[in-house]
Amino acid sequence: MAIGVALAVPFGYHAMTSARESAGWPHTDGEIRESQLITREQRDGSSVFRAHVVYAYIAQGIEYEGERIRFGTDGAASPNRHRAEQWVEEYPAGRKVTVYYDPQSPSESVLEPGAHADAYALLALGIVLTVAGAVLART
Repeated sequence: MAIGVALAVPFGYHAMTSARESAGWPHTDGEIRESQLITREQRDGSSVFRAHVVYAYIAQGIEYEGERIRFGTDGAASPNRHRAEQWVEEYPAGRKVTVYYDPQSPSESVLEPGAHADAYALLALGIVLTVAGAVLART
């Protein structure tokens, strides 16, 4: 139950609210500097995949680099190779992009603003773990 609360409250709620707020953030031009598929072998022999996309942009006169494609995906590795490959193809190195940034903290940025299903995934997982923990605690 504690793990569920620890995930849902600080991480899940933050990702969800930031995702919604990002729809109103200012935007600027940017460029993809690096784009690659990262594959990691797990101990059990399976693999997980992640799209590593780095972009540069200038906000409020300062150059920044960002890696967040959309809220809920930053740094996330998944057994779904197809989605990671799609992002690498969609954001190749050298591509010009629109970058949305937090005007209060311009180093916080995203390529796909708004609340996508990914932003709710951690919150949902936290809620499920919290409920499961509560049920187990009652038995």
